[in-house]
Amino acid sequence: FNEIIVGDFTVSSFKILPEKYIKILSKDSLLFYAINKNKSNDVSYHLNNLTRKYVEYFNSKDVFKIKRILSETALLDEVSRGKFEGRKKILKMLAHLFENNSEVELEIINIEVSQRTQTTFLEFRLKISNFSFEGIDIINWDNDLITRIKAYFFEIKG
Repeated sequence: FNEIIVGDFTVSSFKILPEKYIKILSKDSLLFYAINKNKSNDVSYHLNNLTRKYVEYFNSKDVFKIKRILSETALLDEVSRGKFEGRKKILKMLAHLFENNSEVELEIINIEVSQRTQTTFLEFRLKISNFSFEGIDIINWDNDLITRIKAYFFEIKG
């Protein structure tokens, strides 16, 4: 505090509620707190993690876990291929995909987040048996649930 005062800055105090008090004992504990505090309140970080969970559930072929992050009225729009309206239809399509293909793997290339619109942009590679695709999913979120996925993808030959 002396260095702050000598530098012609002001030092003041204010009351902290007991539930808001955080005991910092070292530089390491301060750094740990700062990193985790920022992440827990960071919408971009949260939406990025939700998108990663979606990919994890997809790759494990777990329709029950996917169901937990889809809103009842979710829409999957595979541009130029078709639309699946409602969670039941999306899950039915995914169950069919998983049951009829021994290899299904969704690889993340990049994830970008729009906090303002609660949207993630998932750039991906998708392997389904002997077919490979690249594309982007535009995923709209509301209260940690997917409300819409607009999927643009194309087959990679060779």
